[in-house]
Amino acid sequence: MNRRGAIYVRVSTKSQAGAADNGNGDGGTSLETQEEACQAACAAQGIVLDASHVYREVHSGAELWEQPALTVLRAAMRAGEVDVIVAYAVDRLSRNQHHLGLLVSEAERHGVALAFVTEQWDETPQGKFMRSALGFMAELEREKIKERTMRGKRARVAGGRPLAGHSALYGYRWNADRTGFEINEEQAPIVRWIFAEIASGASLRGLANALTRRGIPLPDGDRIGHNLWAHRTVQRMVQHPAYWGQAAALRYRVEHVTHRDKETGTVRKVRHAALRPADEQVLLPGVFPALVSAELAAEVQARIAFNRSNLRRPSTHDDTILNGFAKCGYCGGTMRVKRFYLRTRQHSPSYTCGRKDDCRDFPCTSHAITTTKLDAAVWQIISTAIREPGVLEGEIAKLQTSDPTLADLQSCEHRLSVIAEQQANLAHNAARLTGSAADPLLANLERLDVERKGVEAERLKLLDQQAAWQARRTHLLSVQQWRERVANRLDWQAATRERKRDVFRAVELEVRVYRSNDPDHDKYEIDANIPLDGAIGTNMVTTAPFSTMRAASRAFSGG
Repeated sequence: MNRRGAIYVRVSTKSQAGAADNGNGDGGTSLETQEEACQAACAAQGIVLDASHVYREVHSGAELWEQPALTVLRAAMRAGEVDVIVAYAVDRLSRNQHHLGLLVSEAERHGVALAFVTEQWDETPQGKFMRSALGFMAELEREKIKERTMRGKRARVAGGRPLAGHSALYGYRWNADRTGFEINEEQAPIVRWIFAEIASGASLRGLANALTRRGIPLPDGDRIGHNLWAHRTVQRMVQHPAYWGQAAALRYRVEHVTHRDKETGTVRKVRHAALRPADEQVLLPGVFPALVSAELAAEVQARIAFNRSNLRRPSTHDDTILNGFAKCGYCGGTMRVKRFYLRTRQHSPSYTCGRKDDCRDFPCTSHAITTTKLDAAVWQIISTAIREPGVLEGEIAKLQTSDPTLADLQSCEHRLSVIAEQQANLAHNAARLTGSAADPLLANLERLDVERKGVEAERLKLLDQQAAWQARRTHLLSVQQWRERVANRLDWQAATRERKRDVFRAVELEVRVYRSNDPDHDKYEIDANIPLDGAIGTNMVTTAPFSTMRAASRAFSGG
């Protein structure tokens, strides 16, 4: 019987995807050459290959759950769609020995064989040991690549030469041989003006708006496609020690941290740049000529610290409910609440784009909508929608039957049970030996313990993701119970502000606001994870596919 095959090819970065020899430890093969070698191996072994089971990945081999193509392949494996997975080499499947152990264990559990073009994959006990050894070597090679890269960087900066980047720091330009920087006479006056203004009492946000109004180009405006200065850009500039002649290399290191969204509870892994301690940085004297004096720089840092401690005012908008849910339809930014006063009379507050004052030609300039009208209209639509029979029940049913972490958690649990069994057997056999004869078994015990800790760490990450999924399900159940209690009085007066916001979070609400005179959009559009089609009259909306509703209205006036 012919075996059904799947091919998995991977490189770490887009620049390596088409490179014949990248020199970065990726086996010297591009996605194309890896795939050709795997197809040849399939033909030689009589493996039947379907084009839908060729999986191409551009992602780091140090991660597992975040690799989209590998995730789809694992789902096909669990569904029994393939009998053998062919990859170019072990490190193309994973460079992490814990992840490799999970993948091998999962494949064995579903009766799927693994084959590699450059290595023999033996299913004997010796082969099983080699799997761990090869996985360890792949991970070791990745660490060596990182170590060699960092050693090269340290050697360069130790010689007084800065690391070559995409562009020079604002106010400077590279010298002819790219061993240092010289002053950019066009940008340097802007830098000195910013320092002087802050020392005189100007705010970071006020300076950012002033730079935008004056049309001063951003340091990387050409790359990002606009020249809208942000207050954090100004802050990072005036806190960079190169401007007062105290430049240092290797100031930051990249860390991978787990981030939980406060609104939705979703957990995701993000890259975070953390400032290194001063003793880990490498000083670069003379590489950056000073643009301001150390005394002025110290005065600016003191002014920023004072403003942060004394001038920040808390935002209190207890009379509005769409804070964080209302977004600018043009730039996607969160709309802020702005209040208008005329003498002693306060006008109704409005949701307005936070960037509307940044630049006159920016597409989201000067559009807003009063909070009272938008809050009431959106709540009316959502409250009407959740009263529809089966709406919340359908969403709850989806969450109850489709735990996105279940299969991965089962893989971790299975691998942990296998490790525990192997450790017990090794410990039993080691106890029967004396002296150095037990050393190989003890070394294997130590290796298994390291793998167990790695798998347990992956399991904890999955449990965090499962907790976020369960929190959303609980949230929907809470909304359902509340809806039943107020069944016949679910109107504007029936719920508190926090209850309304709980409902918005449960249905993953997003409201996009546009200009009233925009010919291509209604005044606002509503997205939610529940059907909204019957929530508002057809004369007021344009229905979009699935759960998206463009609500309200060219008939909506005044906003």
